[in-house]
Amino acid sequence: MKLISLNQAEKLLKKSIKTNKPRKIAFLTKKKDRSLALETAADSYFLTEKGYYNQVKELKFDNLEDKHIVNAAFKREFPRSHWVYLIEK
Repeated sequence: MKLISLNQAEKLLKKSIKTNKPRKIAFLTKKKDRSLALETAADSYFLTEKGYYNQVKELKFDNLEDKHIVNAAFKREFPRSHWVYLIEK
């Protein structure tokens, strides 16, 4: 588990969306009570939110709306955070 800044986390999330390698990235708050995880599968992505909303969404990223869903979830789960924990698998 690594502590990174929120700006680095957003850049890493966007980079993982562009590459289609199967992997899982999870971001947690400092208290570890809220998290956001992005898991890549062969043809789709699964966005898991735990905190304000507890939900799993399947995204394809073939349109601009899916990118807005990820950005909105990121802002919703980490509204006042400056640092987040990163877990890569």
